[in-house]
Amino acid sequence: MHRVRTADHLVQTLQRFARRAARAETRLNELNVFPVADRDTGTNVRKTIESIVNEVGSEPPDDLAKLVRTVGQVALRSSRGNSGLILGQYLTGFFDEIVEDPWPEEWVGALQAGAVKARAAVDTPEEGTILTVADAAARATGTTVPQTLIDAASRADQAVIRTQFQLDVLTHHGVVDAGGVALSLFLGALADVVSNEPEFTIADRVVTRPARRKGDADPVAVQVVVGYELQFNCALETVESADHLQEMLRAFGSDVVVASDGDTLAAHVHAPEIGEVIEAILGLRPFNIRVEALLETRAGRM
Repeated sequence: MHRVRTADHLVQTLQRFARRAARAETRLNELNVFPVADRDTGTNVRKTIESIVNEVGSEPPDDLAKLVRTVGQVALRSSRGNSGLILGQYLTGFFDEIVEDPWPEEWVGALQAGAVKARAAVDTPEEGTILTVADAAARATGTTVPQTLIDAASRADQAVIRTQFQLDVLTHHGVVDAGGVALSLFLGALADVVSNEPEFTIADRVVTRPARRKGDADPVAVQVVVGYELQFNCALETVESADHLQEMLRAFGSDVVVASDGDTLAAHVHAPEIGEVIEAILGLRPFNIRVEALLETRAGRM
């Protein structure tokens, strides 16, 4: 029984996280003002975790290693957008360190590995983001597994609230970081499943808070194209290194994220113009190419 218990916990966690991400999608989209206010973090997180859950299936695999491989493969190839790719890398690092029946310190090791892998994928890490929340959760302590994971979820919640005061754009809009909330939802789901002691967390309160105060007038808004999001995969053998690909994409735009599983690279970039970027990567024989317009919602005139 011990051999499958950890895999069962993790599958249940992914399923619970997927349900919470679906319920939170609209609110996470509303919170999404960094790095670009394109209002798609909730959608990208939902699609990313749903891809993982659909591939994993409803039943835990016979061995934990199979689950770990599946999560890593799907996270690299099916993550959506900047937030989805960073979250996918966090999950990959986290799952890579999981062993059967982990002790508290082994759960902490997985939390630390997730934080390290997510940060390594980001070209220019910023504090006040999902990376900050991941670092906070990695400092969890506890003498039992439930205590440790509940503490990780609590630290993540607290870090989410602090993000509003760590990034000027979040402070200006009076919101917390959407990606940080998404990670907190995952950690809350993990703590709930393993401890079987559900708690109504700060992240839950952020997600369920009304988008506008009662009495506020409906704003008149227009959507403006402010750039493009490009995401693709390529074989590692087609580039000099992951660092080289990061440097190449950095010349065309921002919010560069590059991740690797040893054979395949997943890359993401925001660029003001998309044609020249696509021309530059054609020599890499890219596949799974996705291009989306970055739409920023702005106040319109009556």
